[in-house]
Amino acid sequence: MSLACPTCRNSVYEYRDGRWTEWICWRCGHYQADTPAFTAQPDLYRDIVRKNGRYFMQKYARYAAARAVHRSNNNSLSHS
Repeated sequence: MSLACPTCRNSVYEYRDGRWTEWICWRCGHYQADTPAFTAQPDLYRDIVRKNGRYFMQKYARYAAARAVHRSNNNSLSHS
């Protein structure tokens, strides 16, 4: 299921770390999370993501790479 950004309608990317889920739009920078800190101060966190885009892109690139390896390992085990 692909979620649409509420700001620009582009697809948003979902990232999970086991406790929280984050959603970010790489087109416009819209950010949302289900963390208590984000819920308390959403504008502050959106501003942090916009000002530190490179950090978040690297963070999510590592996340995506780790998930790809995990899926690849699971697929190779199921074919054994």
